[in-house]
Amino acid sequence: MQAMLHHVRFFEFAGEAHENNACRKAKEWLDQNHIDYELIDLAQKTITPAEFIRWINDSGLKNDELITPGNDALRDQVAGMDVKELGDFLASHLHDINRPIIEIDRNTVLFGFEESKYARHLGDTNERYMKDKA
Repeated sequence: MQAMLHHVRFFEFAGEAHENNACRKAKEWLDQNHIDYELIDLAQKTITPAEFIRWINDSGLKNDELITPGNDALRDQVAGMDVKELGDFLASHLHDINRPIIEIDRNTVLFGFEESKYARHLGDTNERYMKDKA
């Protein structure tokens, strides 16, 4: 049985996994499940408002869920924005976004790390991988 392969892009600020617990946990989960990913440094890659708008629509999240947990004032500020305003805002406030940003096959986007969401969208391949190796 062959594990399903996905094209996964992992957006963070370089070296952030040492500082950002969610980025570290996400990388550990991907590695443990033998899922390859392309690491993209947000400091080096320009994310356009249009790309954020696509991600906002693809994620299905509420505006405030896109902002780093604990930043309640900013979460309140973005809560009432329309999708264009939010896309413009996120493109200019990268450090305030809930990270990592994971793009799967260019049609699914996850913000932050929740193991259950990763497993649902990427599959828990660890068990399948071990069976393939046997």
